[in-house]
Amino acid sequence: MLSTQSLRTLALATSLTALGASTALAQCCGDEAKAPTETVSARDVVDTAVAAGSFKTLAKALGAADLVKALKGKGPFTVFAPTDAAFAKLPKATLASLLKPENKAQLTEILTLHVVAGKVDAKTALKLGKAKALNGETLEIELFEGSPQVNGAKITATDIMATNGVIHVIDTVLLPSKKAAPKQMDIVDTAVAAGSFKTLAKALGAADLVKALKGKGPFTVFAPTDAAFAKLPKATLAALLKPENKAKLTKILTLHVVAGKIDSKTALKVGKAKTLNGETLEITVTKGVARVNGAKLVKTDIMTSNGVIHVIDSVILPKPEVAMAPIHGLQVPNIDGQHVSLGDYKGKVVLIVNTASRCGYTSQYAGLEKLYKHYESRGLVVLGFPSNDFGGQEPGSEAQIKAFCATNYGVTFPMFAKVKTQGAHAAPLYKLLSESKGKVTWNFNKFLVGRDGQIIARFGSSTQPMNKDLTDSIEDALGPERSASAKRYFK
Repeated sequence: MLSTQSLRTLALATSLTALGASTALAQCCGDEAKAPTETVSARDVVDTAVAAGSFKTLAKALGAADLVKALKGKGPFTVFAPTDAAFAKLPKATLASLLKPENKAQLTEILTLHVVAGKVDAKTALKLGKAKALNGETLEIELFEGSPQVNGAKITATDIMATNGVIHVIDTVLLPSKKAAPKQMDIVDTAVAAGSFKTLAKALGAADLVKALKGKGPFTVFAPTDAAFAKLPKATLAALLKPENKAKLTKILTLHVVAGKIDSKTALKVGKAKTLNGETLEITVTKGVARVNGAKLVKTDIMTSNGVIHVIDSVILPKPEVAMAPIHGLQVPNIDGQHVSLGDYKGKVVLIVNTASRCGYTSQYAGLEKLYKHYESRGLVVLGFPSNDFGGQEPGSEAQIKAFCATNYGVTFPMFAKVKTQGAHAAPLYKLLSESKGKVTWNFNKFLVGRDGQIIARFGSSTQPMNKDLTDSIEDALGPERSASAKRYFK
């Protein structure tokens, strides 16, 4: 049961907020305002209301909410008391429900909305215009079309004085305003609360991603439902949740997360989104159905405190990992002695040439430079590997070779340190090239390597750099020329 002290605490001691009266209120409180006649009772506010005979429902409600003892306390209180007729305006079922024990809290909130700490007469109330009720809400008191009102309820009688306060009679029960929306949940809590992402929640836990996705973000999550996970083979799902497969599970889950808060309209407009695992999602609409990497978007734009969730009907799986081509795993010293990984040229078409400065084919340096400049923007790179294997035609040092190529042929394509192309001491690169497409026969043999690191073809020394067979093979390896926008995208 609430004590008088409890009510005072709820009211925060001072419940009236003097924010100034409006013009109408000032007029109401002027000399011409008709002040109601003060009625004085020798009873407290509860007994005064009971004795009046027109507040039976209010008295019953105060009893149901265990507020009688509190309102019979020292106070003082100001009570805006709804009559029986006011309570009768409520639906019968609503009133009956409020009086049930299980709804005591709700009833208490309604009743304490009608009580203000302190003894505030009508003139003062109208002058102040506002009063904080014991339930924490602020009552608006004003003059409307000549009649005083509180939160829209008409005040039909005022200043009924009791020993511990004052009663003002109203013709309508005041109802609390709708509570402020609860604090928005983060992505993880939103998914858990939905109840249809239990497997996703379990997987996030197994991958130690819960803390990250509860962070500041923002994130965009394409969330597979439990039904989506159920499409996976049971053995596969069980294996993924094992500790030893944490890395694989993490890669799958981060494929469903994009940095930033991207609503569905923006996602569809952009059409692509790079995920946290590095892969790019394709977002499309086919026959009116929106999909992300083939998974159907079944619900979109579930906003959370740290991002947005879009629900999908299938788990998105990473692209199959392609083993690195052997050539991309090699490191070779360049002409300045710095080690370079041939993996740096992954995604480019590469023409590898063993060169010499005193060979009958040395003039091909000019053609190779021309070839490089012509196709460079489309992804071709020429790599020159000086070699002294044939006829001793490359006797100089790396510094001399570099100066020779730059001075005589304006070479700008990458040049590397001298290599052995033959025999047991052949460089690993040339062992690989020879095993694939045959041994090097002389200076200026040319090996064409695709974007994926696969060795496509070998061309002999006599094949000039701009030879049609060679350029046709380069064109095929490069693929169709991309548009300007595609170039920017793949840059």
